[in-house]
Amino acid sequence: MNLKPMIQNLQIRNNLQELYPDIYTHETLSALAALAPFNREIKEAMASRIKRREDRNQNKTRITFLDPEDFIPRTGIKVKDARNGNFEGAVIPEDLQ
Repeated sequence: MNLKPMIQNLQIRNNLQELYPDIYTHETLSALAALAPFNREIKEAMASRIKRREDRNQNKTRITFLDPEDFIPRTGIKVKDARNGNFEGAVIPEDLQ
């Protein structure tokens, strides 16, 4: 993957890149550029959460539980299966066990 265009689109605020060139190396900027798409997903998820909260507040509705037959967003796991522990996650790395 060519990260050069993505590196150019990074926004390092408050002149930090110029103040800390030993920190903001090409390798660091490449890593940040590779992680940037995940930030977009996080922002989309948070915007959706905020919208749901605003809608509930405006309509004076309470938080409800997810329907057990629904799928958890961005997964292939049904809510009831997650609640019952009927799914397989990734292996936990040894250094985190």
